[in-house]
Amino acid sequence: MDYIIEMIESKIGCIAKTVTTDSFGYMQESDYQKIESELISFADSIAIA
Repeated sequence: MDYIIEMIESKIGCIAKTVTTDSFGYMQESDYQKIESELISFADSIAIA
């Protein structure tokens, strides 16, 4: 179980590094959609495994 949690944390960390923010620190709409699709595909891969 700890292994899965570490996988999820590292995946979220990798996604977070690709995010760009504006001067106020807010993400752009396209980044929200990118993160959502990344997490959904990642969750699917965990469910299969």
